Amino acid sequence: MKKTVYIIFSLIFILFLVSLSSCSLPNKDSSIDEVKIAKSIDENTSKPMEVQNVFTQSDPIIYFSFRINNLPKNTKLTAHWKYLKDGTEIPSELIVSGSGYKSFNLKRSGSRFPAGQYEVKVTTEVNGKTIEIKDNFEVTSEISATHLLNPVICKSVSNNSELKPIDISSEFSQSDPVIYFVIQSKDLPKDSKVSCLWLYKDTGDSIPGEIITDGSRNIAFNLKPNTGKLLPAGSYIVTASVTIGSETESISKGFEIKKASE
Repeated sequence: MKKTVYIIFSLIFILFLVSLSSCSLPNKDSSIDEVKIAKSIDENTSKPMEVQNVFTQSDPIIYFSFRINNLPKNTKLTAHWKYLKDGTEIPSELIVSGSGYKSFNLKRSGSRFPAGQYEVKVTTEVNGKTIEIKDNFEVTSEISATHLLNPVICKSVSNNSELKPIDISSEFSQSDPVIYFVIQSKDLPKDSKVSCLWLYKDTGDSIPGEIITDGSRNIAFNLKPNTGKLLPAGSYIVTASVTIGSETESISKGFEIKKASE
């Protein structure tokens, strides 16, 4: 009799544990965040590397990167790349689950992307709830550079009037106090705005700058750390651009900053 009661009690206890596990706390909410448009991504993680919202027609590929959080198994993400000028859409799908960075990409079908404004939107449905993310970007008209020429990266310049580059290099150290980007302008119209963007490729962080100028002369932009700080080691690219009428031309140069001990 006692043995029977013990067995019945054990069965009830096991059923209680099963019931308790089935009534455990629900999974964390499913979501998608950290939405970025990028020129490149980490091949292993899909984390964005060169974050930007303005591209040129000759860029080979544009990425839409984001982070998924607690998505159920076999969740289908649907992306729509839309060219806003004429409404053309390009769809694609991705099956995902769990958490981590994911991405869609848009590759040019010919030699150039059509210039203009674009929108990319990703949607999915999880447990009856619609999740949607989107972002916009621009592809600028691209022409051969005729007003911005001969870009170089260097450690110093001759003086404030001539700005001749000195000690030209593509590799620098964190101990270098300043890095210069020197370009030659040619026949720029009066009050032309030459923009500059220093991009840290490892994180997508960027520092903009601009100069109002005209005519033909050397133009120099510089990158320096805050007082008491060092520039992060890694890969950089700096781009200068100018828009004349409805056309934009740009020139870029890449460089590396090594750790101060290297």
